[in-house]
Amino acid sequence: VVYDIGCGDGRFLIKCAKLVGCRCVGIEVDEERAAEAQANIEAAGLSQLATVVVGNALEIDYSEATAMFLYLVPRGLRIMHPLLTGSRSPRRRVATYMAGFEGVTPQAVEKVTPAHQPDAKWPVFLFALGNFGSEKGG
Repeated sequence: VVYDIGCGDGRFLIKCAKLVGCRCVGIEVDEERAAEAQANIEAAGLSQLATVVVGNALEIDYSEATAMFLYLVPRGLRIMHPLLTGSRSPRRRVATYMAGFEGVTPQAVEKVTPAHQPDAKWPVFLFALGNFGSEKGG
């Protein structure tokens, strides 16, 4: 199950559900953006795979998440990090866009080019986080 924290208009959820066919859950604190994302999911015919939850990302139960996508400012990543690495947090893949977690070495950093910015190369940081030992490099 892939979770998108701060899912906005749902474009990542839609792309993920279409390409991978996995179940996706978006978390969005803004009710209007969440409604927009859910409408976009329904328009794409993906309601059976993707859904949006209105709520504060710090109060959500992520126990079923096997992968997560976070497009947050560094402060948001600092706040979320303990939720993803605590003693009761299961191992999961985490991708962050534009910024990584401070003090944590990513497993990889990929560059992506958004369709609307053909000359850009923005970083996506890939991590494996959870209660399986050291976070550094792992």
